[in-house]
Amino acid sequence: YHILVSKYVSLAIGVILLLILNSKTVWSSEGCVDDFNFQRTCDWKEIKDSKSYWTVDFGKLTGQTKFFETEASIYYLAQNINGNYSIEADVTSISGVDRTIIGRYQDPLNYYVLDLRSSFNGSQGNDLLLAKHCCQGLRKTLRKVSFQNEFGQSYRLRIDFNGPEIMAFVDNKLLLQYTDTVNFDPPLLTGAPGLLVWGGNWNEEIGAKYTEVSFDNVSITQLTPKRVFIIVPGFGGSLDLPSLLSCTLETTSREWALAPYAKVYDRLISTFSGNGFQQDADFYVYAYDWRQAMPLQADLLKFYLDDKI
Repeated sequence: YHILVSKYVSLAIGVILLLILNSKTVWSSEGCVDDFNFQRTCDWKEIKDSKSYWTVDFGKLTGQTKFFETEASIYYLAQNINGNYSIEADVTSISGVDRTIIGRYQDPLNYYVLDLRSSFNGSQGNDLLLAKHCCQGLRKTLRKVSFQNEFGQSYRLRIDFNGPEIMAFVDNKLLLQYTDTVNFDPPLLTGAPGLLVWGGNWNEEIGAKYTEVSFDNVSITQLTPKRVFIIVPGFGGSLDLPSLLSCTLETTSREWALAPYAKVYDRLISTFSGNGFQQDADFYVYAYDWRQAMPLQADLLKFYLDDKI
């Protein structure tokens, strides 16, 4: 990324440069929702055994499986969906430790799990755990963060997938980020979103013989990158009069703006605006101190892109 920005900056001197970038944070309205009552646009499939069940009643989906079962009971989306999406749901423990949603489900041996765990085994639990099932069914813990939670209380779990990047939220608060690499095994880049109940290893310690969890208000949203345009003025196209008159190279000044005499950019900006693009949302004008050395220019542009895109 730094090398790419350096290349962009070197090209910007003396010319008009238009960067075309993809935003990582824009979600489309495509996908499905399911409140297990009136609004049901998701098409689900079940994976369960004789010791598990799924049922829809009183406007909620409830799953149950026996204590310490090796096979989890899974409720996954049957509709076609690409690998980049968000799944979120209200999840409530009825019995057991684990509240789980899953993503990129390919088969019973390959998928990601987001697990909000209650306290167990004395000092364990009270955390949010991201795990990966792969490699002949092995479960690998990828990341774990502490999160105090109450048994029986409903929490909204959400997990976002964008390429190898994974973000997890509880009650709309970002708690966990992870980038799955190919150092040990390839990341799972495709597969369906879903819901899961798992017997776990510690239910008996808290007096439970099975895991029972209810799910409600499930929302699955497809990720669609939004194209964003950055107009980078050429040499002398940006102006901060106090900095120029003081003859100082102030790196913290935020007063640089498109120079009023730089009329060459007006037509480009009006073309964007006339076609429904909003400035500082769909396109940006990056004004900068063109006197600075090239390595610093690259860093400043990178900071700007990281902040805006």
